[in-house]
Amino acid sequence: SPDYVDNQVAMIVDGDNLAHRAYHSTPKTVTGVDGAPINAFVGFISMLTHLWQTEQPRGVFVAWDTLGVDTYRNELWPPYQGGRVFEQEIRNQLDIFPTLCRAFGFGVGKQAGFEADDLMASAACQEVSRGGTCLLFTTDKDSYQLVSESVTVLSPKRGSRDPDRIGPHEVVERM
Repeated sequence: SPDYVDNQVAMIVDGDNLAHRAYHSTPKTVTGVDGAPINAFVGFISMLTHLWQTEQPRGVFVAWDTLGVDTYRNELWPPYQGGRVFEQEIRNQLDIFPTLCRAFGFGVGKQAGFEADDLMASAACQEVSRGGTCLLFTTDKDSYQLVSESVTVLSPKRGSRDPDRIGPHEVVERM
């Protein structure tokens, strides 16, 4: 059982959400030695490093979608996200991200049939059941249903490195 005496928080990251944000906010001219795009990697690590320094979590868990694999949502509603098309440059980088995150020592969750938000919810519930607190880094408003005194959403905002902090009061205001 982790020691929560020092009140350090766990950080749970929506990997796909952050990767897409990084991909679209970092110039596509940022490439590796071989000329392959690495803009999503550079932006992602920059954002995560900033969060690490400002929040000082005891650990980071990054959850990932499984592209090209239907989830239970598709079985319930076949057109679910049917129109989503990603550029090949982001798809190539998304395939590498879980390995990159493991190399940084982050926990990684990715499972066929589930989306990142499913894994994030599970991790948050486990953290809270053990007496811990967590930060969920995502722009997905579905995560608001997890907010409590023990769970805060950090939502990136345009033009600022510092995200909005969304606790129970802010959920009520926004919804």
